[in-house]
Amino acid sequence: MISNLTKKVIGWRVKVMTYAMCSNFDWDTKKEEFLIAKNYFNLNASFLLKFHICYPLMMTTYLISKLYSEQGIGSGTEIGSYVLGWAENLTIYMFVAIQFRVLGYRRHLASFSNQMFQYSKEMQNLLNERGLQLDNYLVRIIHTGELVMLFTALYSVLLPLAFVVCISVEFDPNHKFIEEVLEVNLQMSPAHLPYILFLFWISLSALNSTFIVGMVGIIYFQLSKICISVLTSVTVQKRVNAPNTFSRRIEYKVMTKGLGVRDDTFVMKMYSIQQVFNKLLNEFYASVLISCHHVIFLAVFVFLSFLFIKYSALVLSSDVSVTALFMVGISASITAEWLESMISDNICKMSEEFVEKTRRLTNRKSYFYKFVSSCPNMTYKTAEPFFGVDKHTFPQFIQQGLEFLISLLVM
Repeated sequence: MISNLTKKVIGWRVKVMTYAMCSNFDWDTKKEEFLIAKNYFNLNASFLLKFHICYPLMMTTYLISKLYSEQGIGSGTEIGSYVLGWAENLTIYMFVAIQFRVLGYRRHLASFSNQMFQYSKEMQNLLNERGLQLDNYLVRIIHTGELVMLFTALYSVLLPLAFVVCISVEFDPNHKFIEEVLEVNLQMSPAHLPYILFLFWISLSALNSTFIVGMVGIIYFQLSKICISVLTSVTVQKRVNAPNTFSRRIEYKVMTKGLGVRDDTFVMKMYSIQQVFNKLLNEFYASVLISCHHVIFLAVFVFLSFLFIKYSALVLSSDVSVTALFMVGISASITAEWLESMISDNICKMSEEFVEKTRRLTNRKSYFYKFVSSCPNMTYKTAEPFFGVDKHTFPQFIQQGLEFLISLLVM
């Protein structure tokens, strides 16, 4: 279930962004649900979108001009700076794409999140009515979700701060870009405080949309994992209808893992709600604007690996920070893709287990059996209908990355 601590973290994060005028949403503290921010679009939306679009385009032009300049890129330090610039630029493109999707689907996200909060309350009330408690495994899932949500909230605030600190270092290409275009040698000093605060506000607004997308995914996967687990059948017994009833449908009493003995209609209703949530999630995530992060992870992995192998002598002979930059970029893209593949595949396996166990324990002619047999597996689809994310996604990611890398090295 969605714990109170998770809701407090979400509410705190959204409120802070609302006060900073960086949020598309507001938070109702009493009802504990999302609201659409009213003043955001009148004051900031047009300016922020234009800036987030123009800046990476200008940065791309600057990086390309550096590559074809007379001086070129020769030393390991210059290679590291150039690679850092492209990695940051690709990340900015990803944030811009996510921000466009959130702006267009803000009402969908708010409604979807509020429905998940309400569903979590109903499930908790059902547990409290019969004095039931979740087992230790599901409790650990709740605590893990709290830690992940807290980390995501802090990360989406600390990353813009780290970005501003990095810009003040001469090694960073953004520092060089600002110095050449604005003729400002940006430093962490009171004299440059207006520039620093402006850059922090701009990057914070971009990260806020990413936090909303991550928050929705975390809540969905946590809620689905718990609810499917407690609804999974342990035993199924046929219930004899009373003589005065006219229903010919074979009804069953289902012993669930976490909710005790329930009617088959109750299990079908609760699982149908989970299927609706899955459909709503895929409706949002199944967009090129969201799924572009797969392409960006692949591009970063191939690009950094190619330069690390091609210019290994220069990179290894330079500062340790340059070598660490390459290793962190390569490992981060691989780790992010692996985690997404693992989590989505876990939900798919749990829905398969629910269907298989229920079918095995139920009569083939019953309505309950036909309902379960008609239920598709819950999957996380991105760029629908091109592909879904499951256990096969990560091996395909590695395979495609190695194929592109080998092609670049052979050329």
